[in-house]
Amino acid sequence: MVPDVETLLLELMTRELGGLLQDVEVGAARRRTARARLVAAMVGVARRLPDEPLFRRVLEVDPELLLPYLTHRIGSTQLIGLGHLRRGVAEGHADRSVRRGDLDVMALTLLIMVTSVVVSARLLDDVGRDASLDELERGLDGWLRP
Repeated sequence: MVPDVETLLLELMTRELGGLLQDVEVGAARRRTARARLVAAMVGVARRLPDEPLFRRVLEVDPELLLPYLTHRIGSTQLIGLGHLRRGVAEGHADRSVRRGDLDVMALTLLIMVTSVVVSARLLDDVGRDASLDELERGLDGWLRP
């Protein structure tokens, strides 16, 4: 039993993000380097998550629900993302396609970068979301490059 609607929404969003992460990672799996796979997966999330019905509805109706997870604490959904990002950075260290750095710091920084694009997707529509996502891809690739 779920204690309240807010908890239910957050649990549903966590489940949806988990499925989305698996989908984008499968789509990125054919990339040659860990860096290329990581960047493709992050851009895939930034491309698809803003259009997911539940996420879009929460942003339209109750954006304050997400505010604590943007400013004060890491939630379970973000922990799932951090795990994927941390693994991707570690794989990039192993194949030398990602510059050396602290795994936790790099993963959290990547999470914050992509989160800002996801929650600002409507702003990107004003200048062209596809062009902005291309810029995100170049920026992430350059930031991770050794």
